[in-house]
Amino acid sequence: MKCFAMAGLAAFLGLVGPAHAAVTYSSGQLLQTTDVLNVGSVVSAVNFGPSGLDAAVTVNGVAFSGSTTVALSGFAISGADFSNSFPSGGPLDTIMSGLVFTTGQVGTLTLGGLTAGSTYLLQLFMANNINNTGANANIAIQGQSYTLNTGFANSNSYYIDAQFVAAGTSETVSFNNIGNREVLNAYALESTTVPEPASIAILASGLLGLARLRRAR
Repeated sequence: MKCFAMAGLAAFLGLVGPAHAAVTYSSGQLLQTTDVLNVGSVVSAVNFGPSGLDAAVTVNGVAFSGSTTVALSGFAISGADFSNSFPSGGPLDTIMSGLVFTTGQVGTLTLGGLTAGSTYLLQLFMANNINNTGANANIAIQGQSYTLNTGFANSNSYYIDAQFVAAGTSETVSFNNIGNREVLNAYALESTTVPEPASIAILASGLLGLARLRRAR
């Protein structure tokens, strides 16, 4: 009975332990509020920009806080409104107007509050309708890179979505386009892990075995 219980727990821990899976990327043009995905439990969501353009706002049920310095390195704060993609004052205009930008070096965004082995969706939002600065984005998570060529001068806004399995309690997103500045208007991080029925059953059987063992003693 003891062996069965421990085997059940070991199998469960193996199922939910840290995994080294591929980071899955996708990207596209930000057109409507539903492009801000609400598919899990929000870990953090931040609207960047200078004071007055970093307002807290809720978009499609995702609550963005206003900030200029959340876990960023190698970024500077913009001093103007860089987006005219959406009607002024609307939720998308609020998160896309202000931005931070890299300063000729690799910029990093550190994501904290993670659980190793859990799956997360990171959404990065970017727009710069004033000039071509930051028109190319090259990011990497867990050493796996993705490049987005946007052409911001066309007055559009864009997103990069990245799904990954956390290797620890934090992950670093690097912005690697050193030859040109990269911009970041906002981000949202959501936990999308839902315990699988098989995992729950294994855990339950393991705990039941331990309970029986204690009664037998």
